[in-house]
Amino acid sequence: MSDVERAQIDNQLLRWDAASRTGPWTTALLDTLAEMPGRRSADLADHLDIDQPRLKRRVRQLKGLGLTESLDTGYRLSPRGHTYQTPG
Repeated sequence: MSDVERAQIDNQLLRWDAASRTGPWTTALLDTLAEMPGRRSADLADHLDIDQPRLKRRVRQLKGLGLTESLDTGYRLSPRGHTYQTPG
């Protein structure tokens, strides 16, 4: 991942965090998906203390950046999401 790509993702995540009425959420969700891949959306929502529809919307937003993938059950970070999460 280039520095430019990383900066573009950083900027988008910062915008989403700043616009959220419930506070910053992007890092917590990415970290949770890295730690708990394949978990049901209801379990992830409970873990993050948010409602399930909001969790699903947020995962779709991250998917739009290529950071997450949907599984038969649950979600996980995509290869791009893992690369983004790795300092570098």
